[in-house]
Amino acid sequence: MNPLHRLTHGNARWAVDKGVEAYRDGGVRGLVVKTVSFVEKRRVRAVAFSPLGSTAGTYRGAVVMLADVDPPQCWHYRVQQKRQACAARGIPLVVVLPHSSTEVLSQLQLASMLIIYRQPMSMLLKEVLAEARRLRIPVVYEADDIVYRQDLVAANPNLGTLPADLRAAVIAGAADYAAALAACDGVISSTRPLADDMARGVSGASAVIENGIDAQMWSIARGIDIDCEAGQITRSDGQDVVIGYGSGSRAHDADLAVAAPALVRILAEFPQVSLRLFGPVAPPPVLARFADRITRVPILPQGEFLWEFAHVDIALAPLLDVPFNHYKSQVKYAEAGLVRLPLVASPTVYATYVDDGRTGFIAEGDEQWYQVLRRLVTDPDLRRGVGRAARADIARWDVDGAIADQFEAMLATFNVRVAN
Repeated sequence: MNPLHRLTHGNARWAVDKGVEAYRDGGVRGLVVKTVSFVEKRRVRAVAFSPLGSTAGTYRGAVVMLADVDPPQCWHYRVQQKRQACAARGIPLVVVLPHSSTEVLSQLQLASMLIIYRQPMSMLLKEVLAEARRLRIPVVYEADDIVYRQDLVAANPNLGTLPADLRAAVIAGAADYAAALAACDGVISSTRPLADDMARGVSGASAVIENGIDAQMWSIARGIDIDCEAGQITRSDGQDVVIGYGSGSRAHDADLAVAAPALVRILAEFPQVSLRLFGPVAPPPVLARFADRITRVPILPQGEFLWEFAHVDIALAPLLDVPFNHYKSQVKYAEAGLVRLPLVASPTVYATYVDDGRTGFIAEGDEQWYQVLRRLVTDPDLRRGVGRAARADIARWDVDGAIADQFEAMLATFNVRVAN
């Protein structure tokens, strides 16, 4: 097979992989939207962020990151936040979209490190890895979900609502992520449990760079605060309470079902309570009789989502206690805290982050979910107090501070050194 044919075949496989991912996350509509978006993105091959001048903190050569703009929430947390963290410390960063090996190879020539973010193995990636090896550039694989573990993906109950052929494709695709991970020197992830699991597949080190709160999110939060003070966003002082749950893909139906028995009791007991679902998650069948009190909000850009999310009174983060979920991050807690919402969450993942009763609530079992929700529904002062405490707590993930520190620590871990 000649090189041109190999590259064409690799790009076709990449397109198929992305099509499967789009359909998984958004169905036929998601596939159409992604196809249109891809045609537009072909006009902009690479997103390069200029080096920030020769300061004491500038690194020799840019950090090159191979990443795609989809899913949008992943691009925001794992790519755009790195841009801000690097800008805060004078570290040059170049982000290249995985559509052309020519641009990736060109950017590698003077790079000090290559980060491969959530990419499956492909002909393009094989070519990029070979060039990085020739140049002796450290290559680290980054993921924020356990997409590379075929056993855990297959056992994830949330895939049960997908069509059988799509579910099989998602499970099979995990092998391509695993192959890409195994070809790298080390790993980066959003949590320590995930970093430790990923590290089993490589010979090198691991590093954690958490999902953070960036300047854009702080700005949106300040705007929401102003709207609340001006009365443009109002929260209930009585029983007219809105409970909200957000999801970025279709694969969260089984998670929401964890809270469903408690929600049935709350909606039956309090006629003025309603449920607002953000994203493509489906309401559990047991809630069908409350359909007139359930509203749906489509997937929105980050800023618009946060503004809409700020209109609810209580946020939910139920998670099934299954291995696939043990590696998730604190994003739902961070977003709820940013807009001063009290979060009710499962102990899976969230017990690590939430100070139960002060910055949020941990609920396990139908009765505890019901009791916590009932308490919040009937006590507006409690909702406000916990929301304020959560806002103060999530500041520990400020991108210019802690997340930038973690990025610098990651560079040190992989011996990417400051120029003399």
